[in-house]
Amino acid sequence: MKMTTLALMICATLSSSVVFADSQPQTNTAWEGNAYPAIVVKMKAASSLTRQQLPALLNLDDESLNVSAQFQHKAARGAELSELQALDAKYGFDRYLRIAIPQDKMRDVAYINGIVNALKENPHVEVAYAEPEPVALDEATATRSAAVTVGDYRDQQYYAKAPNEYGPNRRMGGVNRDSVNQYAGNDGSNVTLVSHEIGLWNQNHINLPKAVFTSGSASTNYASMDHDTSSVGVMAATDIGAGVKGLAYKVRMAHAASGSGNLYNIIPKLQAGDVVQVGIQISGGEVTGCQYNCWMPMELYQDYFDVIKALTDKGVHVIEAAGNGGINFDHSALGGKFNLNVRDSGAILVGAANPVYATRAGISGFGSRVDSNSWGYYVTTTGYGDLASGTNANYTNTYSGTSSANPIVAGAVASLSSIAKAHGKTVTPHQMRQILRETGTELVGGAANQIGTQPDMGRAVAKILALDGENSVEKAPTITVDHSTINTVATSLDWSYPVVATSDQANVSWAWKFVSGNSNIRLSSTSGDRTIITVPGNIGDAQAVFQVTATNSSGQSTSSNVTINVAKAAVTITGATSMLAHQPVKLQAQANFAQASYAWRLLKSGQVVSNGIDQSGLIKTGLPAGNYVAEVTATSYAQGTRTATSTHNIKVTSEAQNTDAAFINALQMAISSTDNGDSITFNGSVTSGTAATSTPSYHWLLPAGAQGSGNGLSSQRFTIAKTSQQQTLAVNVTVKAGSESRVLTKTITIPAKEVTNTDAAFINALQMSLSSTDNGNSVTFSGNVTSAQAATSAPTYSWSLPAGAQGGSNGLSSQRFTIAKTSQQQTLAVNVTVKAGTQSRVLTKSITVAALASNDDGGYPQWVFGTAYKAGDIVTHKGKNFECAVAGWCSQAGEFSQLHYEPGVGLNWGMAWKLVN
Repeated sequence: MKMTTLALMICATLSSSVVFADSQPQTNTAWEGNAYPAIVVKMKAASSLTRQQLPALLNLDDESLNVSAQFQHKAARGAELSELQALDAKYGFDRYLRIAIPQDKMRDVAYINGIVNALKENPHVEVAYAEPEPVALDEATATRSAAVTVGDYRDQQYYAKAPNEYGPNRRMGGVNRDSVNQYAGNDGSNVTLVSHEIGLWNQNHINLPKAVFTSGSASTNYASMDHDTSSVGVMAATDIGAGVKGLAYKVRMAHAASGSGNLYNIIPKLQAGDVVQVGIQISGGEVTGCQYNCWMPMELYQDYFDVIKALTDKGVHVIEAAGNGGINFDHSALGGKFNLNVRDSGAILVGAANPVYATRAGISGFGSRVDSNSWGYYVTTTGYGDLASGTNANYTNTYSGTSSANPIVAGAVASLSSIAKAHGKTVTPHQMRQILRETGTELVGGAANQIGTQPDMGRAVAKILALDGENSVEKAPTITVDHSTINTVATSLDWSYPVVATSDQANVSWAWKFVSGNSNIRLSSTSGDRTIITVPGNIGDAQAVFQVTATNSSGQSTSSNVTINVAKAAVTITGATSMLAHQPVKLQAQANFAQASYAWRLLKSGQVVSNGIDQSGLIKTGLPAGNYVAEVTATSYAQGTRTATSTHNIKVTSEAQNTDAAFINALQMAISSTDNGDSITFNGSVTSGTAATSTPSYHWLLPAGAQGSGNGLSSQRFTIAKTSQQQTLAVNVTVKAGSESRVLTKTITIPAKEVTNTDAAFINALQMSLSSTDNGNSVTFSGNVTSAQAATSAPTYSWSLPAGAQGGSNGLSSQRFTIAKTSQQQTLAVNVTVKAGTQSRVLTKSITVAALASNDDGGYPQWVFGTAYKAGDIVTHKGKNFECAVAGWCSQAGEFSQLHYEPGVGLNWGMAWKLVN
């Protein structure tokens, strides 16, 4: 991210919301202001259908929607293809689908949310969420010249220095890179490092290596390319004796373009100990109340989470940007998605720090899940061209945000992992994450920053080299199964249900066995982390329990059960059990299996009544009185044949006698009341000793000013405020039943409000306070009058200020005024007269205005914001003299210029001015 353009770090191609699996429910939302090219769906693992057969289960009615596989094997062959297929089985990548949204609907959030919500109701869908279009950085604006001379900027790479070695105007050191120079492998030569960004770095840059492989089509947008050029410069700039030097300067660099599919395709190309730098972010913090730039880490979304976890399970270190949204990942609206006790991708999340203050940068995401941090401003590296601009030789010193912090940590991890390999050590991603947390340097304020620690490579190496070389396992493995309970319905065919087990330890052996229940339900395999449970056709009301055991190399084991419940096909009918012949009723049927069609029949005395009920369950009018039976048969052919029949008794009676007139005549109205002090609450109700044939309606007419609930009910609750006089009011209600109606009236009484005059108590409790601010040539005072007692009458305030005071309008309880300093100290009086009803009081405070300080400004002019200054110009500001060092920065008048360059005050004033006295 470039500070000069205030551009946010690159955002990738996913959505602003997500739905998780059964244990992680979350509302899906597409948000206004984003465009959504696609919806991502993960199907449930409850069938053995192929990728090509899965789209049919979505039941999409809109023919304009294109469905394709999210993860594909287009270029994979041999061992790489076999590994991807194994990953599909373990993590369910073969169950992900991508639904392309038509161009004219990409910003229609109601349309998109409608599709997502419908998919959530689909019994075959596990996860569904919208995917927004990518957001790229601003175009790079630096001028590129033909010069190829490379300056030496290595001494400006402050982020690489020792923790206690600060740069100018900085309170933060670096990752202690030089402390590991003596260790074999410190140059990163044993490791492949993948940069996962939208653009591909400049392959011809004089200071950068070429990619050993790429995955996906990278953006050719200048800003996207410069962004990756800057990231790779931090991590892997080669040692040319000038320019900059990467933290792992001999690492094998590769690139994967944005999109979870491109990251998925590189998994077979990597080995344990390799590193992936995820330098992109995604919208999604809107659920926390954020409105703009709500950037989050990529693993917010399930497809990215699954790919990252597959990488870390393989032993690959994934360094993931926390994003520049300033979002608290512990916010309850995120549903625990960044709580390691709920789910853990194994990645190291990186926040951005402000090196000027050694605290968290305001734009950085934060929370207990963020593990590490580093410089989020003023990072010197390759790219952009504002430090030096030459063909294939451009440099910057303002790379910023989690854009810069993430590759710093990634480069440090690549060097540490390479050292570990050179010394025969195996460091798992979880171990590396914990080591960085424990050995890193805390920011000012420590844990209050909530972005972890900055890596200290010297301390981290010591911890790594102290690890047991064989990484022996002392505890039994922890295992999970993706389906601990499977509920299904019997069908005419044998049907299979894949089950996958995972462990928190590598290299465990697996064993499956039948425990109890129906032995006709069987396992396809009793070894490996995956098996298939097969249920024979036409079996129902059965159960089987299986057990999977994981055993590690130390012989310690853990077991977990999987239970499958098979129910018979069944259908239930709900609805009325009686009806009038002229008032038909509609019955509802619901099968316990999906994609059922329903066939209805109506019988009387065992004989079918022709057209007695339609296929929606609506019984026809005009049936003779008597007892009937409604019968429904539910059938589905989606997974073999499932069929079930159920019956429902219903009694039909002739039209009843109309009782509307009797109901109206028997009406009575009652009103009770509750005294609340300043108001009375009334409860009105209308009753009748006779039921009506028609449905009655009630229209209440309440007194003016009554605060009541909604109308239309037989009861009404309302409140009327008391006044200084007793009130006698009327309440009316008009009741209608069929063609009959009647108005009922009641008189209610509201007593007068008792009022106690508190003016005297208010006046006696008055207090006056004055605070002041010294402006240099003047003092500004803020006066305020308060009372611990409220007044009955409206108070008035008349301020009497010293002569020459410049103040705001009078008549308020607070007053702000300014008095110019003179050559002598002044002692003055401030009065305020307060009145409430017949009561009044004068409050007085004495104030002191200091004498005007002498200011030896050397006769230089005062600094004025926005003035065009030249280098060498001298101005005076706040009692000090400053000389302009860089004319462009001294004279800036942009939105943030005064914040950064006001002499002696701005965040970066020392870059524009130098102090003369």
